[in-house]
Amino acid sequence: MVAAVGVPGSVYLEEVAVLPDFQHRGIGSKLVTDAVQWMGELSYDLVSVHPLGSAGWFEHLGFVPTTYGLHETYTTHLHAV
Repeated sequence: MVAAVGVPGSVYLEEVAVLPDFQHRGIGSKLVTDAVQWMGELSYDLVSVHPLGSAGWFEHLGFVPTTYGLHETYTTHLHAV
């Protein structure tokens, strides 16, 4: 599920889920990388997530820690900033 956030040019990746029997096969990584690529094609500049216990996994996919307000967020830039 992908939902837009209030910051122009950015999008928030709401949820990524893979059934337990299918985890650790690269499916989640493929879902995220395809979503990030798609958002870039739609001219978004930034994708952000709020990882719940999976921050290292998002870092492995190229997201970096960023703080917005009180929330720890992970972001990835889609175009040169």
